Amino acid sequence: MSTKLLFYKWLFLSLATASLVLGGATGNVVAAGYGLPVGITASPGQVITVLVEGLDAPPAAVSSPSTTWPTTLGGITVTLNAMTETGMTTLAVPLSAVFPFSNCSQLQPSPCGVLTGVTLQIPFEMLGPPPGRLTPPFSGALTISDQSSNAATVTVFQTSDQIHVLRSLDTVLGGQVGGGIPAVTHADGTPVSNTPPAKAGETLVMYAVGLGVTSPPAVTGAPSPASPLSQAPPQTFGIRYDFEPNAASSIGVRSTPAPASAPVPLFVGLTPGYVGLYQVNFSVPTPPSGTPACGSGVNSNLTVTLSGPASFDGAAICVDVSELSLQKNS
Repeated sequence: MSTKLLFYKWLFLSLATASLVLGGATGNVVAAGYGLPVGITASPGQVITVLVEGLDAPPAAVSSPSTTWPTTLGGITVTLNAMTETGMTTLAVPLSAVFPFSNCSQLQPSPCGVLTGVTLQIPFEMLGPPPGRLTPPFSGALTISDQSSNAATVTVFQTSDQIHVLRSLDTVLGGQVGGGIPAVTHADGTPVSNTPPAKAGETLVMYAVGLGVTSPPAVTGAPSPASPLSQAPPQTFGIRYDFEPNAASSIGVRSTPAPASAPVPLFVGLTPGYVGLYQVNFSVPTPPSGTPACGSGVNSNLTVTLSGPASFDGAAICVDVSELSLQKNS
């Protein structure tokens, strides 16, 4: 698989949803999310950014010095007490970055404080729910500590998948409300936009986090290998195509395995060379007659939704419909 990841050169990822339980000596987890936080639900291998107050952290960003993430970075250490195959276990959590994050906003204007952002990976050893069960049966505790014994703890609800398609304004990419351009690229790694849009029959790549376990199993905190590729179990994820203009993501297949008649991606698995980053390769269907072109209020004319057993998310993109116009006029 030779697809190049050019859309994001610096990988700061975070969690789609979260239910916060605050605690610790003087530290508090105040947020965890791609946008505004509402609670934590995480899958095995999920890469998240947690925002914490009250920690002694470095004044400037510190990133992992290697492609394999360390378990202590910038004086910060994180552990996860969670259900594994051997019972409740305390796991060391690998870290990608520790950085200051201002909590100034329109709702809380200056003066305001600075939080500590910690980008980490939930260990693959954490169990999701048994097959066929959507409700997380287990909950773990994520603890973030500094060298002065300040700590903050947040509950993590263990689930099989918590899909989040990466977007340019995710909090970990510098935004504070989420949203933005979805990470969908052409085969050469350039982003799909209205210039150039996708074409019918073209294979695109959508990048996401939170898709859970793979085969062969991935190593927590380590870049995914190119051979053998770590892939999601067959028929675990379904895909839905909606050619309505400006459509939101909509639920598709959420059974495991997906019905044989359900559309499935060409490939779902971890991207070689990255920690916890998944790619979804799919072929663009032919737009139906009457599909509008992007522009003049049409920001997207195809929404591609990926659905797993417990979650779904998608990307709204532009598809070239000029051939439809030529066919209609011929």
